[in-house]
Amino acid sequence: MRYLGSRLHDSNGFSVLGVLMAGHGSGPEAFDRHGWRDWYRSAQEGLASLRNHCSRVFVVGFSMGGLIALLLALDHEQRIEGLTLLATPLFASRIKAVAAAGLWRLPGVRARIRASSGRLDPGTAPARPDLTPAQASFAQLKWISRRRAAGLRRPALVVHSRGDPSVPWQNALALAALLGPACRKTLLLRRSGHILPLDVDRDLVARETGAFFESLPAWRA
Repeated sequence: MRYLGSRLHDSNGFSVLGVLMAGHGSGPEAFDRHGWRDWYRSAQEGLASLRNHCSRVFVVGFSMGGLIALLLALDHEQRIEGLTLLATPLFASRIKAVAAAGLWRLPGVRARIRASSGRLDPGTAPARPDLTPAQASFAQLKWISRRRAAGLRRPALVVHSRGDPSVPWQNALALAALLGPACRKTLLLRRSGHILPLDVDRDLVARETGAFFESLPAWRA
């Protein structure tokens, strides 16, 4: 994310803070000692730090970080003006992503998900004893995000690559359908793989992200 942050600073003038989430950057053993609540707490601390210096905050989340960014914007709606979601995984399966995209576009379905999201207890997320602790927590994070994301009110840019070997690109369709009006734009790339902030389309991702944030009323104000 360092390259993307540098581009947003140099080209658009943003103050940028990159959050190293708990357990990341320290090897697999440290990663397995933390779960999604720890990752989310790191993002909350980053938001609080940035708010000490900036009157308007925009969030970019890549891959699993996209799910964390979604929760952050849902829980701190008054503090975040917009977000960009890069290669965000709602499903590991292409078939499930396509089916969900179709279902969530049916009349009334998204509204029912949004209505029930306020009653969601994260503690009811299914356990996955067949996975490592970190993988099981990641699965819970996806489960929670699928049940809460319809409540997003802040404008979002969804970016994915059709060549993504890790997260099927159809997740972008599912995410756009679930976000509804909050998804202001969906950008599907063709040349990149999964690591969008560093792959061949990295400059395009940076330009689109900067332009999207600058197009929002909060920035123009």
